Amino acid sequence: MEANLTGKPHVVNPFCLRRTTKYFDIWLNLEELLPIAIDCFVHNMMLQTNPENGMVSNMPGVDIRISGFGTSSAVEFVDKSRVAPGMYFYLLVENLVKWGFRRDVNILGAPYDYRKAPEELGEYYLHLRKLIEKAYVDTGNKRVVMVGHSLGNIIALHLFTRIVDQTWKDKYIKAFITIGAPWAGSTKALKGFTSGHNFDAPNIFLPPMKLRPGQRTYTSLASLFPTRMAWRDDEVLATVGSTNYTLADMPAFFTRLEYEMAWKQVLRLGTLDKTLPAPGVRVYCIFGVGLPTTSRLTWTNKSFPHEQPKEIRGEGSQYAIISC
Repeated sequence: MEANLTGKPHVVNPFCLRRTTKYFDIWLNLEELLPIAIDCFVHNMMLQTNPENGMVSNMPGVDIRISGFGTSSAVEFVDKSRVAPGMYFYLLVENLVKWGFRRDVNILGAPYDYRKAPEELGEYYLHLRKLIEKAYVDTGNKRVVMVGHSLGNIIALHLFTRIVDQTWKDKYIKAFITIGAPWAGSTKALKGFTSGHNFDAPNIFLPPMKLRPGQRTYTSLASLFPTRMAWRDDEVLATVGSTNYTLADMPAFFTRLEYEMAWKQVLRLGTLDKTLPAPGVRVYCIFGVGLPTTSRLTWTNKSFPHEQPKEIRGEGSQYAIISC
């Protein structure tokens, strides 16, 4: 993701720029996560919510675009410096190349704005559809195999069930490979809203509380909230002190958190009761089995909500209870 600051009306500290002359790398850019710089990064990446319809947009004076759409490099590393912490699909692409595939010919990437819920990606689906159709033609009318990871699977499912019809899928799609799909949501979303989530990096290097203000504005977290597919209404999802909170108790939880906007977004997106409609294409699921997976978060009265919770783990695919 790249950003251009066109004249921010205010900044969070004097070291933050109000204006830039060109686009710069913002995600992932490890330099943006350094002390002081991280405050500017978080504020630049925040979304503002329209109170009338709940839709989100970039902060005033911030223009963010997705770079490298259609190229393999855009998904091989999320950091253009190509250092290990930013490695993503690189090893998969390297092996495909060894088997005769070619970067930017029949290995293509479709990066997206991870801050937004699938329902809010708008024109992205038009670009994705055109990319698939072009790949089909450029490779001699060969159908496309789509590979998704994590939230990318939810986005692909939205394409298959809300954007294109069965005739289109039959013509252009050979298969859909899902990797670690959080079909039923994840406790990581609740953790992000409450205490911040730092992608399991050491807290001393990437403090979750620094990231929390931005994450609270991301509707993608609301779309990944735990659902009734994996949690019963009477099943404890979070505990603060001696008080247990189930899915049915979440309104009270967010009132206690003093951030009810997150719950409003969960309700607006219909996340709790979402189902798993058939995509209408051949599906192959890749997922972890028997891995420690967080099913419940606990805070003491003193640690809530500004400290990281204790995570009670069951079995799953590490990040999601249900991945296939």
